Amino acid sequence: MKLVFFLLFLGSCATSKIPISNEELLPYKEANQLTKLGQLTKAIHLKNVELKNPSESLGIGHTGVTYDRTPIVFASQPSEALRSFLTRALEMRNVLLDNEAETVMEVYFEEVKVNEVIEKFQGEKAKCSVKANFFIEDKNKKWSGKFFAEFLSASDLREGTERLAPTLASCLNEVVEKLINDNKFKDIVKR
Repeated sequence: MKLVFFLLFLGSCATSKIPISNEELLPYKEANQLTKLGQLTKAIHLKNVELKNPSESLGIGHTGVTYDRTPIVFASQPSEALRSFLTRALEMRNVLLDNEAETVMEVYFEEVKVNEVIEKFQGEKAKCSVKANFFIEDKNKKWSGKFFAEFLSASDLREGTERLAPTLASCLNEVVEKLINDNKFKDIVKR
């Protein structure tokens, strides 16, 4: 009978999903590059941000004493979480965002993945990959760019699920850095 209660206790320690909130999406220090544009840009309307992943799960984490495979999800709607991150990241880089602007940008994420990595005789880590397509239309000009990023966190004795949000944020930040440093992007948004 004691064994049954113990097994029920172990099963209750695992969670059904691992949510990542917008507030947790802060990149690691080593992946927190922040290139600021030297001059003001045209105002950009961030019209659409969409995640094209076929499922709501971003990947798999391991929870509980028995390391149950647990889906990782955004705490809010994926498009809202990604829009919030992009808005913050672009504004920090001196990109002016305005819903009334004539210059329109749409962002489609082909892939947003983050997984907890557990290997024998090593600390727990997290690994992410992000693929994003950016489309900008401004009067008679059009531009598109596709950017990809991967990041693997360091490992130590901490719980690997604590690494999921900063690892994902590091990937997202790298994609925004690649966008900001793209010369064709800079040309289309300069005043």
